[in-house]
Amino acid sequence: MILLSRILKFICTGRAKSVQFAFFFKHSACLADNININFSSWLVAMEFVAHPRDLPLDITLIEDQPFPPICAERAGFVGITYVTLRPFDHGRSVRITLEEIDPNFCVSGRVVSCCKAADGYQVAIEFPTKEECYCVRMIEQLSQIEHYRRQAKIDGRRLNYNEAAAEWIQKFAASFPAFSL
Repeated sequence: MILLSRILKFICTGRAKSVQFAFFFKHSACLADNININFSSWLVAMEFVAHPRDLPLDITLIEDQPFPPICAERAGFVGITYVTLRPFDHGRSVRITLEEIDPNFCVSGRVVSCCKAADGYQVAIEFPTKEECYCVRMIEQLSQIEHYRRQAKIDGRRLNYNEAAAEWIQKFAASFPAFSL
């Protein structure tokens, strides 16, 4: 089998500000003399949460690490998207920290997409291990709650963190991408 194409497609999925990358894989088997191509394909829906811009991430290139290949069984929450001022090459390993939410938070991930945007570069980063993926998903929920609290303040509502968390959970938790590695 020869890998013919891998296409990334963004689909915005509503209020939880998640993004789905739909990975389309097409494999072909060429029969020797008569160029007869047999196609089979499958779709892997991997969800990436759009990290709030008002909570800056520090993204640093690190030495490339061996991550497991993307497979058909991988679905649900796998990473984040974020707008950066600089581009990152596809496939590169990065370290991410988020001082504002947790000064001890530090994970490694892999860039799966980087596209020019109006105000920088939209980068998608996956976290291929279960442990890092779980940790990032929890930190992203905290980030979304803090972003919600800040937006409420702009709208003239003062919420403490617990009040913001309760409201966010009621409004958005059900649509937050599930962890299904």
